[in-house]
Amino acid sequence: MSKSVIHDLVAGTPYKIIWYKNQGNVGIAATETPKVSLYPNPATNRVHLSLNTAMQNISLYDLTGKKIMNMEVENIRETTIQLSGLTTGICFIRIQNVDQVLIRKFIKR
Repeated sequence: MSKSVIHDLVAGTPYKIIWYKNQGNVGIAATETPKVSLYPNPATNRVHLSLNTAMQNISLYDLTGKKIMNMEVENIRETTIQLSGLTTGICFIRIQNVDQVLIRKFIKR
């Protein structure tokens, strides 16, 4: 913000007028949430994942928060994840791209 000051005389009395000029917007920039496609849900042996931006890392967690799988990926937009070694139940998939982390839930049968 820049500050401007004007000194003026009105009927012999000095007045000091100060105003501030807005130099920009205040707030949080709007970000668009990437579109995630995760199917089938519930899944048995594999789940297909696609995202409209490039993924950097994919992790799977069980309902207790324990990490059960981690995949380092290089700027891919879709992949198929094999689930055959996992126990049945609710799982969370954590998808990380360059500047965001997304979490989705799916059921492993």
